[in-house]
Amino acid sequence: MLRNRYMPGAESTDNGIQHLVIGPSGLFLIQSRAWSPDTQIGSYGGKLFFGKRAGEKWAEPIAEAARSVSAALSEAMGEEVPVTAVMALHGGRISGRTAIHCQGVTLLRASRVPGWIRGYEARHTDGTDGSAGKPYTSEQVESLARTAARVLRPLPLLPRS
Repeated sequence: MLRNRYMPGAESTDNGIQHLVIGPSGLFLIQSRAWSPDTQIGSYGGKLFFGKRAGEKWAEPIAEAARSVSAALSEAMGEEVPVTAVMALHGGRISGRTAIHCQGVTLLRASRVPGWIRGYEARHTDGTDGSAGKPYTSEQVESLARTAARVLRPLPLLPRS
């Protein structure tokens, strides 16, 4: 897992990458968001909502970050590298669901993210017909992790006060 990285091509720390998980089932860009415990979170008509507020403001930057990381890693690796966008929720209420898939982002309780990733079906392609392939091998995971560490520069540590 890589933590606290600049977005590809970014010079500021705004909207940096919080977590990039790289494993046999794929690559996952994870951003954490905290909500008031009484905020109802759901999707209606293909749109994401946090309470009465439309969720594009929070979902689109995460989806765009995953697309940007995918493009940078795909270019560096010389093959398509899909990246799945995930919002890890702290607080809020998701009624009757364990996950919401909406607007290019999967929303989950933060505590459920590790198990969800472990159970995720591998999405990388085997290069023959563009369909879902088998899980990444340990060598592929290592190569992806090295490339990501090189391409995605670390954010500076905050000074201690």
